[in-house]
Amino acid sequence: MLQILSAKKIVESHGISNTELVFRKDEYRVGIGTPPKTMVVSEEGGSITLDFGKEMCGGIGLYIYHIISPGETRESTVHIRFGESLTEANSILGEKGSCNHHSPRDFNQVISGGSNLVYGNTGYRFVRLDFAPGAKVLIKAIKGTNHILRLPVKYKYEGKDLLIKKIYDAAKRTIDLCAGQGFIWDGIKRDRQVWMGDLWLASNGMLELYGRVKAFENSLDFDRVRIEGNGGGWSCSIPGESMCWAINLARYCLKNECWDFARKEFDFLKDRIRLFNSCIADDGTMSFSRYFIDWASDGCGDEEAFTRVGAVYTAKNAIKLYEALGEDATEPKRLLDCALKGDFTMKGRKQAIGYKFAVLGEITDEEYQKLIAGGTEGFAPSMAYYILNAIASRDKDLAIKLMKEYYGGMISKGATTFWEGYEPSWLEGSGRIDRKTPKGKKDIHADFGEHCFVGVRNSLCHVWSGGIIGFIKKYC
Repeated sequence: MLQILSAKKIVESHGISNTELVFRKDEYRVGIGTPPKTMVVSEEGGSITLDFGKEMCGGIGLYIYHIISPGETRESTVHIRFGESLTEANSILGEKGSCNHHSPRDFNQVISGGSNLVYGNTGYRFVRLDFAPGAKVLIKAIKGTNHILRLPVKYKYEGKDLLIKKIYDAAKRTIDLCAGQGFIWDGIKRDRQVWMGDLWLASNGMLELYGRVKAFENSLDFDRVRIEGNGGGWSCSIPGESMCWAINLARYCLKNECWDFARKEFDFLKDRIRLFNSCIADDGTMSFSRYFIDWASDGCGDEEAFTRVGAVYTAKNAIKLYEALGEDATEPKRLLDCALKGDFTMKGRKQAIGYKFAVLGEITDEEYQKLIAGGTEGFAPSMAYYILNAIASRDKDLAIKLMKEYYGGMISKGATTFWEGYEPSWLEGSGRIDRKTPKGKKDIHADFGEHCFVGVRNSLCHVWSGGIIGFIKKYC
């Protein structure tokens, strides 16, 4: 669904008169002639920064009547900067992670009179427009566009806890924005790609919200075609990503009983199971080309055990789907038997321990103590669903408390969707994403992060963080 929305607030403006017209609700298409009242950018140039109130996925629409410029060109330029935070909207390319990767969000644009065009398609809440000097620009309206999934929900949190309601709403919006253009992207600013691991993590929320969704099927089908077109290797060169494809397919089809889609993808599933089997010997020894959890856990030492758990989970789900389709499940059963012959000891990453519990149904007392040590420190938006489920198996109230602390921390800093990377330690002494950071405080978007999400490059709407809805439904 495409929405066309007015800004909620003008953060600041200079050199533009009648700026209150950005809030107009009437018809905003450009017609012949000039209305009695327009926004006017002076010949010296002008700027305006708008806050749309929530994370959006789209661009900025400029509805321009006339441009009065030297030489009768009726053209000028505007520098457009989108930001998921106010800091990002005011950032300089190359500074503190500011970039145009995957979806350009900082660029100069030619504008002309008699036009109603939309510029950009990225993740944003704020937009800063700097109009070039030398021309007077008469503007009827400035609107934001937003691509968002709009389907009837199967599950809605209706409890009385207001913070849990905010967490549910932000997680749902995260999923809805990432699924709003026909596929399920990892993030609406970046990467804007189909990643099976991100989809697997998001499915813990999405399957509870909606059940059967075309965007989910499009994403699975896209990844199958992508792998086939690259010689049948691993998805994104990561064996774990291909495991996630198989897990996603099985869970999705079993949950929704969509046997037509399962049949469409089944031959490729069999191919994947054979490929997994080729990398696990009869004694359980694994020979995958890469062992990977996620960027936040890269190099932690749990990667091989995590991959083994993934192989078990893949096999268990595949067996269920094979049997539901009346197919011989010898191959996924062989994968399960061999994958179980190995060491599942986790060295300490909470993500890996949580995943182990989800698949094997048990963790040691020592592993449980590692999960709760330091409260929410060491959580990750990607795997918090699994960490919290493992904690809830022994202490439901503690798990709910930690969920509220972890996700509530992002909300306390102005989040309306949940982030790619986030540590609770970022909260102390830092400002909000929807205000200028006071002197002496850290900027929560610009001054933190690691691996691929350093500074404002960090995505503030990342689909894997929406999986927490599954925990809310189960325990809240």
